[in-house]
This record gives sequence, C-alpha cells and structure tokens, in this order.
Amino acid sequence: MIFQFNALAPWSLVFLLGLMVVFSQLARQPHQFLIEYGVSYLWDERSARLFVWFYALAGTLIVIAPAPLFDRISIILFLGFMLQLSIIDAIAGWLPIEYTGSGTAAGLLAMLGHGDLLRIFGAMAGIGFFFAVVRFYFNARAEREVLGLGDVWLSVAITAWCGWSGTLQALVLGVTGFVVWHASSRCQRKEGPLGPWLCAGAMLASINRVFNPVVVW
Repeated sequence: MIFQFNALAPWSLVFLLGLMVVFSQLARQPHQFLIEYGVSYLWDERSARLFVWFYALAGTLIVIAPAPLFDRISIILFLGFMLQLSIIDAIAGWLPIEYTGSGTAAGLLAMLGHGDLLRIFGAMAGIGFFFAVVRFYFNARAEREVLGLGDVWLSVAITAWCGWSGTLQALVLGVTGFVVWHASSRCQRKEGPLGPWLCAGAMLASINRVFNPVVVW
C-alpha cells in the first residue's frame, strides 16, 4: 500500500477546517501588500479562496502522513509561504523579495533541525545559478523579460526547504503543469505566472517526501 496514514487520520476534517482558518488569515497578507502598493484593484477574492482550499487539503494530507512530527510541522509552515507566493503571483504577477527572502530564511532555520545546512547552501547556490542562466537565456532569446528575477529567488527559497531532490521534482512538476496550462489556455497569451506552478510542484514534492516516498529520485 503506497499511502499509509497515522493515528490522526480520523480527525482529517477537523484539521482541514483548522487549516482553512489559518491559511485564510495568511491569505490576507498578500491583499494588504497590494493595498500598500496602491494596486488593491488587482485583488481577486475567488482566486485567493481557491488557493486556500487547495493548500488546506494538501496540509491535511501532511498532518496525517506517517512522518516525524517535526517534518510535518515544518512542511505545514512551508505551505504557508508557498500559499502567499502563489496568491500574489497569480493575482498580480509579482514575487516580492520580502516573501521569497523570508521563506528562504525560514527554510534555513527549519533545516537546522536536520543539521544539513552545508548541503542545503550548496543546493541553493546550484539551483539559483541554474535558474539564473535559464532566465538569461530565455529573456535574451525573446528580447524581453519572460522569466522574472522573482522566479529565481523562488527556486532558491524552495531549495532551502526541499534540498536537491525535492527541488528538482518541484521544478519538473511545476514547469510541466505550466506548459500544459499555457498550451491548453483559450487565450492566446504570450506568458503567464510561473510561480504558482513552482509552488504547487514543491507542495507535491513535499507530499511525496512524507509518504514513504512514492517517487524516489
């Protein structure tokens, strides 16, 4: 059996509702950020609620996973950062350094519990350099910015939490989701927000990590 749950599984609905409340509060911060920058008209309450539901469901799976308590708590915290970044990028097309920076710092603090800081720093440098090169290539080829600097910092933040393996999974899943969404979009748009897809990929990679894992890289 691939999915095995812990003793908290019968209380899943309670945890789902609790995470809905917590994540709804976290979703207010991107709204406040837009208000402070004078672009509150961009706010989309329906989209924000969809993200809250999506991440609350993922968080519930994490809570009932057969993983150490510290790992589950740290991943729930990670999902909170990914939720905020997903909302603000999907709605406004921004990945503010205030959010990616705090997410990176929190990830490094969480990794202190594992004692893997040197390995994580190496992974962050490698992923950041790779994404920066990819950004330079695509922007130069298109002669305009198609991949923002915020996406580079987001990849570094994800690495701080997920390490090499988890980040590679997140990038593959996220980019694949973005390409499929972009190709199937009815609107002939030239680009779209990549951040929410990278965050979703990181979320799926985190779920995979606490369930046995299902996929090993």
